[in-house]
Amino acid sequence: MKKNIIAIVLILASPFVQAQSLNLQGKLTNVKDAATVSLIDGVSNKELVSAKTTAGNFSLQTKLEFPSLLVLSIEGVAQKMPVFVGNENVMIEGDVKNITSINVTGSVSHDVYNVYMNSLNPKMMPYITNMQAANTEKNTAKKDSLNSIAATQSKEIIATFNALYTTNAASPVTTLMLLQFSNIFPEIKENLASIYETLAPSAKKGPFAEFIDKTIA
Repeated sequence: MKKNIIAIVLILASPFVQAQSLNLQGKLTNVKDAATVSLIDGVSNKELVSAKTTAGNFSLQTKLEFPSLLVLSIEGVAQKMPVFVGNENVMIEGDVKNITSINVTGSVSHDVYNVYMNSLNPKMMPYITNMQAANTEKNTAKKDSLNSIAATQSKEIIATFNALYTTNAASPVTTLMLLQFSNIFPEIKENLASIYETLAPSAKKGPFAEFIDKTIA
């Protein structure tokens, strides 16, 4: 009976033990064999861990102090893959020749990161295009028209961001997005402290939170 109780305790405890570090497994196609796969800190740009692929498979383990933005770099693949993860069991699958096919599962933070990217990127790209065009346009009427369109687009982007940060106030991903968007939109920068104040304690940890803390101090 005692052995059975111990076995049950070990089974129940095993996910908790595994979650004490990041365990990232990869199953990718169109990766050359024995390619070096590196996980890089998105803030310091330092390599955290690396491994060799075997038939497109690889395994990376490291311990993270906080959930954060990391970059997956694969030898022979030009495009780097951002992953926002913590000490979780994460799986990356897909074809490196089609980055949009890459699927990251097992990370709550990366799921939130995807929500932000999927919601904001389609709005940001036209806005940036119009802003760049307005900056180089010589014709005053065309320039004013482009600026007017960009102003409308910026309002839509800010409204989307406001809805997202309210919904995801407990996520450290929100802290990263708040920091980035405060450097783009004056309206968000002016309200940086008040927005940050509404975030949960879990979102106020890590390098992005530290930077905001110093900014608003």
